[in-house]
Amino acid sequence: MKFVLSDKTSFDIVSFVRPLSVAVVAESIDTVKSLWDSMTDEALESAQVVEDGKTLARFTDVKKTGVQCVVNPGGTLTAHFYLSATEPDTEADAEYTKAAKILLGEVE
Repeated sequence: MKFVLSDKTSFDIVSFVRPLSVAVVAESIDTVKSLWDSMTDEALESAQVVEDGKTLARFTDVKKTGVQCVVNPGGTLTAHFYLSATEPDTEADAEYTKAAKILLGEVE
């Protein structure tokens, strides 16, 4: 899975959670800092989560709100980047809502 920014910067992520946080596994704190620094205001004008060539979610006007790092066995880090978006992709949200209703048996 990848997190792709509007300036085409992208990086591998290991998880994506709504409303908007992404997690990466990094070799060092310097890598985490570099990823954080790559998320400039301009780069975060829009962002998307992509897996196997399919866009899972799109966001606009993304802002960084925080980061949390955890040391893994073996010395790598898992970094959780917390973000906010003022305009999440309503089409993708509608698809998730419909899928949830189908799973709950509310829609045939």
